[in-house]
Amino acid sequence: MTGPDRIVAGYRIAALGDRLIALILDTLLLLALFAVVGVWAGGRWGGITPTGIELSGTGAWVTIASVAILGFIYYWLCEGLLGVTLGKALAGVKIINANGVPCGLGPSLIRNILRIIDGQFGYLVGYFIAIFSKLRQRLGDHLAGTFVVEKEPGVLYRALLVLLWVLLVAGGFAGAYFIHKG
Repeated sequence: MTGPDRIVAGYRIAALGDRLIALILDTLLLLALFAVVGVWAGGRWGGITPTGIELSGTGAWVTIASVAILGFIYYWLCEGLLGVTLGKALAGVKIINANGVPCGLGPSLIRNILRIIDGQFGYLVGYFIAIFSKLRQRLGDHLAGTFVVEKEPGVLYRALLVLLWVLLVAGGFAGAYFIHKG
């Protein structure tokens, strides 16, 4: 299953830096969603100010709960069914099981529920667990039996992914702006 090269099912284990890049890209995508939902919920339940949205009151709670649920579903389904989120695909990493295929919905559910622990202190808990793990697994990976490995997308595929990511992020923030101004 592994050797000195840190190989699982024929794939090289991904570097922690690549995983961080994927996390940042996915977080920016979720921030765009947060902006849209926040401005919409703030307009509906209160919380819109001349400079943006407030992080208190019903509008804020609806926003936080909605984005938390949608973000969890995004990670759970994308990783479980495809082995990648948009950020992971752009960073050239994917989630697999010991057989080298996408981990499936059950293991993805486990690894994503455990983000609650791994994500503590800005993912420092997950980072330290992974850095001391032979196969760079955070707690969620250990318990789910998953591995984050390298998978470079082709040039055209990566260009399309970049375009999609830019459109989604820019569209989210533009949408929030137009909802706020409208």
